[in-house]
Amino acid sequence: APHGQRRRRSVQLLAGLVVAGGSFSLLRQTPAWRAWAADEVAGLGEQRRLSLPDGGAIVLNTGSAINIRYGSAQRVVQLVRGEILVQTAADAQRRPFIVQTALGSVRALGTRFTVRERDAGFSVEVLQGAVELTPARSAQATQRLNAGEQGLFTALQAHSMGAMDDAAGAWADGMLVAARMRLDDFLAELGRYRRGRLGCDPAVAHLLVSGAYPLADTDRVLAALTSALPVEVHFFSRYWVTVRAQK
Repeated sequence: APHGQRRRRSVQLLAGLVVAGGSFSLLRQTPAWRAWAADEVAGLGEQRRLSLPDGGAIVLNTGSAINIRYGSAQRVVQLVRGEILVQTAADAQRRPFIVQTALGSVRALGTRFTVRERDAGFSVEVLQGAVELTPARSAQATQRLNAGEQGLFTALQAHSMGAMDDAAGAWADGMLVAARMRLDDFLAELGRYRRGRLGCDPAVAHLLVSGAYPLADTDRVLAALTSALPVEVHFFSRYWVTVRAQK
């Protein structure tokens, strides 16, 4: 998808076409539209690094989208979809830095952290500093996370999940790091970076994967699995792949 001014022109053109069809208001309510029309988008398998207006930085992971809303009272990044890594910077105006999501917010307390959309809510990992999690429908149920900790929040609650994984944020460097990860979980994570379906035969789902794998070439990662584990990769098509027991 195009970025910057080209993206905005494309959105405006599409909006005009849909308005002519009389269904623009419905289209704007869909998650797909909100993600496509966002200020910044990372495509499938892409990580995008951006500089923020205050000197901070942000990295968008695969299939992610954000809006940047800096005002006189606060600095807000809206996570529309996916996962981001944020490095905050000191602000001369002392405005708070907030990552806003559909279920609540993450307030940075001078920090470097990740926020990821999951089925059960939004997970947060704090690499440096600290953050404060605030559920959208329970503003009093805040949860502070310090460096090295991870947490999860929904619209109603936020809680700590203990120490984060040592490989947290490795995706920002283009790597998928696994330490005795179940094969089905590993493939589910790898599948975020490629088009189509990447499945796992239940017969080999329990096998354990360890190592560091480059996300820029998922086919290479699949080939490496056949050397490390008793599995084979079956391609029904380029977009329908299954890892199964070696025959």
